[in-house]
Amino acid sequence: MPPADGGVPDYFAINVQFTSGTGQTVTIGNVHDRGSCSPTKGGWYYDVDPNTGATPRTINICPAACS
Repeated sequence: MPPADGGVPDYFAINVQFTSGTGQTVTIGNVHDRGSCSPTKGGWYYDVDPNTGATPRTINICPAACS
């Protein structure tokens, strides 16, 4: 979703949070790509790197983040 002011989103200021069924909130950290996923903490990454000038369309969650 674009920012309310119509500008360009700051892709490096995005946070992903998960709230468990018991109400505990955990912030999931950003990693560069799938190969950078932590085997214990997981993480998330964009489908394309915004540093290249491309516009990300999806956020992908690393497998360990789902555990």
